[in-house]
Parts: sequence; structure tokens; C-alpha cells
Amino acid sequence: MQYKTHNQDDLIDTNGTHLLGHINLPFDHIAAALGQPIRGDFDKVKAEWNIQFNDGLVATIYDWKEYDREPEQVTDWHIGGQNQSVVQRVYDILKGVK
Repeated sequence: MQYKTHNQDDLIDTNGTHLLGHINLPFDHIAAALGQPIRGDFDKVKAEWNIQFNDGLVATIYDWKEYDREPEQVTDWHIGGQNQSVVQRVYDILKGVK
């Protein structure tokens, strides 16, 4: 499975994505696999990773309303997209990364 992140292409269009699933991992685990996140507006999202797969599907991984914790302390992440299949793809990318 091939993909790119916002670290390779800052033009990944995530408009229309919505919550599709969750993943329970530490910040460092995700950063090791996908690089540093986009830092959010500190309103509802403080950190987000954007992923675009070769077939054009898009996924996002983000904290949601974690008002009392910095992203580095978050372990419950939301997975967003427009197609449910991206949830398994995110799991596949992140499994085995330490």
C-alpha cells in the first residue's frame, strides 16, 4: 500500500472527511510512522496527520477536544475519511511501528 502524508504534500484535500473510527496509540508511535503532525488551531484539534493513498482515498488521524492534554499525552485518536476502508489502512500502516 502506497501513500503520502502532509509532510510530503501539503495539498492533501481533507474536506468532507468525518469520524470513521478510533485508534489507541501514543503520539510517538504515530509520529514515528507518519512524521510530525500538523498543529491545529487549539480549539477542537491540536494535532492532525493527513494521509492520501495512491487510489485517491484520504484519511486523517487527529485528537478531538483534548482540552486538558497536549498531543504528546493523547492515546485515543480519531480516524477520519470519506470511505470506511481507510480505517483498516491506517491500522495496517501503524501496526508494528515502535
